[in-house]
Amino acid sequence: MIAELRTLRAFALYKAVDLFGNILIILDFTGTDLPEQLTRTEAFSIIEQELLESTPKLTGITQ
Repeated sequence: MIAELRTLRAFALYKAVDLFGNILIILDFTGTDLPEQLTRTEAFSIIEQELLESTPKLTGITQ
């Protein structure tokens, strides 16, 4: 279930980057500081990391 949610979050982030360009991404919810705006390159790096970590855990998916 976690892998499916992480993949869905990566897709939503991808669409947000496509629509808005530089976006805010919060992955750590323990702090109270305001997040910094990420460039497209930084955002795509996070999206790629999410997909690479969650894809092997999805059932029925081969690379």
